[in-house]
Amino acid sequence: SSGCIVNVYGQVNGQNARSNLLTGLFRDYSSKIALHKFIDQFNKKFHNTNIKINSVTFGDDKNILSIQEEASRIIDLALLPFVQPSKSKTMRILYGVVGEGMGHATRSKVTLEILMKEQHHVKVVVSNRAYKFLDENFSHRFPRCAAANHDEAAIDIIEIEGLTMQYVNNVFDEKASVLHTMQRMPTMVNKNMSAFFRNLVFWKPQAVISDFDSFAYMFAQLHGLPILSIDNQHVVRRCSIPEEARESDPKAFNTYKGFVKGKLPFCNHYIITGFFIPEIRDKYKSNTTLVPPILRQSIIDAKTIPAEQGEHFLVYQSSKSDTSLIDTLQAFGEKCIIYGLGREEKIGNLEFKGFSEQGFVDDLASAKGVIANGGLSLMNEAISLQRPFFSVPVENQYEQVLNAWYLEKLEYGIFADKIEVEALKKWVQNIPKYAKALSNYHHDSNMHLHNTVKRVLDEFSQKFIWWDPLKCF
Repeated sequence: SSGCIVNVYGQVNGQNARSNLLTGLFRDYSSKIALHKFIDQFNKKFHNTNIKINSVTFGDDKNILSIQEEASRIIDLALLPFVQPSKSKTMRILYGVVGEGMGHATRSKVTLEILMKEQHHVKVVVSNRAYKFLDENFSHRFPRCAAANHDEAAIDIIEIEGLTMQYVNNVFDEKASVLHTMQRMPTMVNKNMSAFFRNLVFWKPQAVISDFDSFAYMFAQLHGLPILSIDNQHVVRRCSIPEEARESDPKAFNTYKGFVKGKLPFCNHYIITGFFIPEIRDKYKSNTTLVPPILRQSIIDAKTIPAEQGEHFLVYQSSKSDTSLIDTLQAFGEKCIIYGLGREEKIGNLEFKGFSEQGFVDDLASAKGVIANGGLSLMNEAISLQRPFFSVPVENQYEQVLNAWYLEKLEYGIFADKIEVEALKKWVQNIPKYAKALSNYHHDSNMHLHNTVKRVLDEFSQKFIWWDPLKCF
């Protein structure tokens, strides 16, 4: 980090001897105390900044009354004008989004809308399908950061290379995922380093928000920037998970917890979202906030009917390798609207639909229930719209197992190992019970999220004093 040079003058008798210089400065005990007080005062005032004492220059200035007064004069008149926070509320924020799946992207879209309302300048680094999604939603609506005025919302969507997960027969393949990542690592690092330096180093972000993204997090760590983490994964690390949930698969739980622990450690604040609210562990309460599901506006605006009055079930399945699903749903006999397979056709009681945000929301809001894996995004939306849920977590993904465990514990639906006709029929019989439990669940239209993000960023702007090199040099 850069430092500002602090000159501390002491009256010196003698012309060229170093011993005389030191003797002159510390000729009495009171001078030593004054210097120590200055250093202590300086360190307290600037301990959270990149302003450090780079050097101390001793010289002869008869107009200076004391070391202490000169130190105060330097701080008050020289340093503070350079580092005082701007009266403007606009901040330069780097936002990192994991590109695997669309859950992180849809959640981040909501937070980015909040940042735009607060008139911040934001650069988003994102990969895979999530890049296209965010680019289409923001780039045509707001100016680029370089072209925007102060106090005017601005956003850049920057594509980087991201990690991907590999699946075989709807089962997460850890070894294949690691191998695929290692093969891509040289290209990924080269492209990302170029993107970061080209777009970020001279822009000098003031804060970083990460939705489980490592690249923005590492940039923040390298540059001493405050970090706000927004995700659902940290629930296993920062909250108390019931023993029953841990013991359902102890090895998977410990592996997943260890992974989360090492992913984004030592962020300044953590926002954890989800439909279940476990107790925050005591040592994390001061910098952890739980918020209800982060919902896109179309879900908040959706018009629902009672689940018992629904005439179809919504099925979401993105794995084309699970060939048994179609046969099972046909044998189930109930009308099912299926998303995620990239098909548009009708086969008996099954209707396949292509992607349509509003069409999907309408079908979800009028469904009798939802059949899907254990991904949190759809589960959050279904529960917020009071739709009973049949969850089959992807094998080897403890995050989904935990979501499904809480789903069943709260009587919002069922946690199943696989989609089978008998299990589906039993679930349908219990839909009135699930609907009753869900009737007590109400979302907050993202208000808690909005208030928390605003509060944390305000704290960042006060606690961390931004150093603008163009002003200092």
